[in-house]
Amino acid sequence: MEKIKKNLEKKNPDEIKELCERLGLEKIRNADGLTKFINSYSGINRIFSTFNSSDLEIIEELTCNNGVTYTELNRRLKLSIEEIVDFSSKLDYYGIGYTLKNRKHLNNKLDKIALYPSIEELLKPIKNDSLTIEGLKFSKQSGFNKNLREFISFLNENGNIMTLDFINKHFPGDKIESLLMTAVSEKIIHIHHKLSSPFETIVSSVEFIEKAPVISNIAKKADNGYNILNNLFYTYDIISSHGLFYTQQEKFRKVDKRRIIDNIIPLFDSGGRILDEDNSLFIMLKIFDILKVMKEHRGSIHIEIDPEKLLNFDPFQMYRYIFLKSSDYGNNEKFNTTVIIPTISDLKLLKSVFSLSKSLSREDLINLIFHQKIKQDFSIFKSFEHNFYRIKESSIALADASIIFGLSKISNNMIELTEIGRKLMFSLPEKKSSKCIYINPNMTLLIPQNEIPPSDLFTLLNYIKVVKHDILIEAQITKQSILNAYKRKMGPAVFMTMLLNNSKNDIPQNFSFLIDEWIHQLNEVSIGYVTLLRSSSSAFLDNLMHHKKKVIIARINENFAVIDRNRIDEITSLADDDSTQISIDDELKF
Repeated sequence: MEKIKKNLEKKNPDEIKELCERLGLEKIRNADGLTKFINSYSGINRIFSTFNSSDLEIIEELTCNNGVTYTELNRRLKLSIEEIVDFSSKLDYYGIGYTLKNRKHLNNKLDKIALYPSIEELLKPIKNDSLTIEGLKFSKQSGFNKNLREFISFLNENGNIMTLDFINKHFPGDKIESLLMTAVSEKIIHIHHKLSSPFETIVSSVEFIEKAPVISNIAKKADNGYNILNNLFYTYDIISSHGLFYTQQEKFRKVDKRRIIDNIIPLFDSGGRILDEDNSLFIMLKIFDILKVMKEHRGSIHIEIDPEKLLNFDPFQMYRYIFLKSSDYGNNEKFNTTVIIPTISDLKLLKSVFSLSKSLSREDLINLIFHQKIKQDFSIFKSFEHNFYRIKESSIALADASIIFGLSKISNNMIELTEIGRKLMFSLPEKKSSKCIYINPNMTLLIPQNEIPPSDLFTLLNYIKVVKHDILIEAQITKQSILNAYKRKMGPAVFMTMLLNNSKNDIPQNFSFLIDEWIHQLNEVSIGYVTLLRSSSSAFLDNLMHHKKKVIIARINENFAVIDRNRIDEITSLADDDSTQISIDDELKF
């Protein structure tokens, strides 16, 4: 620091004043104050932010060597001697370095430039744009004074890794430099410098002060399990029986939405709030789209239940497939929802978060997700302020998604992994089936949600009507619920096996017979779109039936027939003569 001071004392008062003004120092006007500022983290940040990419390349060379000659810089960085001389003038102007003249030569090629030792001590360059962060240490706020505790909390709430410019802009108070020095000396934070344009001072905290949950804003308990997958099938039941149609404004009809919302299980987010209706519907349509079982046709949604595409209704495998395909899924604006579908990368990130702590408040969960996201993506520092809010929002969305998809749950106002989350992230097995369900003679069920394996509960919920969804689920086995499952290609044998494995009391004797009777009495009516062909000449249809039998699905009368739309080319080839004219008409009526 003494060398910096001596260098600055050579400047006249007007030069000191001009330099202070350039660095935005309103209260400093003398060499002593300027020396302290330059030899600080804030000073380095302010000065180095004025350097261009070539200047920063030279700085990186200087930090690796005890001074570098002009010739060496010219050879390594391909900079001209004039550019290097210009930079050495900047070092002298800002008082952070010096030039050691070589008097033995007439030219300046062997002149050497270097940073002052006190500047080098503060400067911690990041190599290859790769920031290595130590593991977080959790604490309960003990051992820190009020100012330092508030500073650490600010870092925790904003991802634990941020730029000094961001801290200066958003952290209240004017003692940031003293807090930085104290926190560095006590090894609470680390400071690194990004020597690529734009220059950044990056502050990272290794201390994490755990926060108590905000009781008023969170449900005491919430566990969604595989409910979002059960809701998929309930949604299919409504759409396949009643339809889901668009209005002229390209929105879904209110009556169709209401039928679906009234029949699905409410889902909770990480704040313990019930997911709103639009998000509840659109997230399921997104999942159907990812599973490739949904089509849009003539202003309505159609869903096909295919056991193979739905991985034979194994919820764990369905989740793995959904999360795998989620990263490649584009944004379908018709299903615009704030709920994200987690990706495999998100699962790995959540695994790293819950490896740090098994139980977290919502605030800490969001902050730690935020921390991991910043830690994994160094490109955020190219435009930190802009990227900060985007990543913060995505961290909140992932915390919500972890609850919505049943990967984590709210227990006693804290968030922890569920059996589903532990199985997906840590390959831990579910608990085994246990005798916990009560079946009453009137075919009502009492299911203790916390005692039954999540996959077993998922299977049971596909065959029953939920009357009350709580820690103790109240449900009814109805004719409609069994027939809905049958329509989804879910046979009753699986249901009976689940009941036998989990029932605490005997199953009513006529139970199996009654289910078989319901299915036997089922009258199946299918409604679909067809392609209609009309010919003014019955001879053309006769000729078509004779030569192209597979084209006609059903002949209605002499002039009309239902045809296979995929074989229209065969019809046009048969009609290739002057006396037949073909028109494709979507508005054709019988």
